[in-house]
Amino acid sequence: MKLLACTLAVLFATSAHAFNVDGIRSGMSVQELSTHATRQGWQLKSGDGLNYIMGKLDQQQIDSSLTVCNGIVVNYYRSIDPDVDYTNVLSDMLDKYGQPTVVVRRLPVYQAPGQYIPEVFLKWYSQGDRISLSTSPESRDGQGALRFKRGASIAYTVRSTCIKDF
Repeated sequence: MKLLACTLAVLFATSAHAFNVDGIRSGMSVQELSTHATRQGWQLKSGDGLNYIMGKLDQQQIDSSLTVCNGIVVNYYRSIDPDVDYTNVLSDMLDKYGQPTVVVRRLPVYQAPGQYIPEVFLKWYSQGDRISLSTSPESRDGQGALRFKRGASIAYTVRSTCIKDF
């Protein structure tokens, strides 16, 4: 009985501080991640054993990126459609987590010194997880040509020694 109580306590403690979304969950091993990718018809690739990309890589289509720390998934990031998905995801997050912390950043454009791309990050903290929703507008040059498409993304992160900015 004591063993069962300890086991349940550990299960509830670890599940309270974990994300589980799109078939990806924090704590997955690289092998489990590889199996998931294969089931989706995707490939999984890493150049450094810490950062991974997943998708139809042979077609240059990246579905998501992930961070693995000590052999397990600690971060899952994917792009979302800024026109179709962003508002629905934002509404869901507001309903589930309430008002976010808002961070506005200006990222330098390295090809055009002195110019910046603004990004807005909405961050929610839930137990040991951070959920980040971000958006950035399109950017055009002086002649009106498109330089950067507008974009949006969502990321799920668990507190980890490999994640410096939590």
